[in-house]
Parts: sequence; structure tokens; C-alpha cells
Amino acid sequence: MRETIGNGCVTASAGVALIGVFAPWLKSGESRRSSFELFELVDRLGFEPDGVFAGMLRLWPIVPLAVIACVVAAWMAKARIAGSIGLVGGIYVAVVAISIMQAPTAGLIQTAWGVPVSLVGGVLLATTGVWLLAQVSPTQTPRSA
Repeated sequence: MRETIGNGCVTASAGVALIGVFAPWLKSGESRRSSFELFELVDRLGFEPDGVFAGMLRLWPIVPLAVIACVVAAWMAKARIAGSIGLVGGIYVAVVAISIMQAPTAGLIQTAWGVPVSLVGGVLLATTGVWLLAQVSPTQTPRSA
């Protein structure tokens, strides 16, 4: 029962994160852009085109794959793998969302509802990742005589 509840929490948090990353992140007039269209706007958002944030956005397309891998691993009773992917993936999503929230939105570009949803999903996914890792019993090391 406990495992099912944990897996349900992982699945729900992963669902929130996925909804957020595919939702509109930026709006400009009638145009809406998802998180996958941010790379072309890095400089307009105030980030260095060759900086850390731009590098993070280059790896952004692996987020859905990682989130799905986390859910699959959780349901396959691979708590250590699921927890690790959930923790790292959740932090990654949350950091990118916070970075966009902190970007200057002066001018025509404004943040849309996908950013806070992604932030919540990332925090929930990281939290469930920590919870899964806490459920893993530590490996027993043999005692030396």
C-alpha cells in the first residue's frame, strides 16, 4: 500500500511537471511559446547566449523523457533510480522555471501560466524523489574482523 501511494505521488508530480513544460511559458501579444521554444529568446530574456542558462536550455528536450523514466522506474519498484531521476529532474525544472520568473519581462514578452505550474511540478517531483530515496534501505557493508 505504501509503495502504491508513493508511486501515485510520483506519477501525479510528474504529470504536473509535464503539463507545465508543455504549457505556454511566454506570451507576446497573441503568440504563446512553450518552454521548448525558449532557446531562440535567450538573449531577449537577458541571458548570455553562451551562458549557463543557455546550456541548460540545450538539454531541456530530455526533461519529458527523464520525467517518464522516473515514473516507469517507480512503478517497476526501482526506487533508487526513480528517486534519483525525480530529484535531479525536479530540481532542473524548478531552476529553469525560477530563472524565467526572474528574467526581466519589460517589453513585449511576459511569462505565462506554464512557468509557475512547472515550478510547482519540479518542486513536487524533487520532493517525491527525496521521499523515494529515503525509502531505500542503505546497503549493508560487511564488518571486518
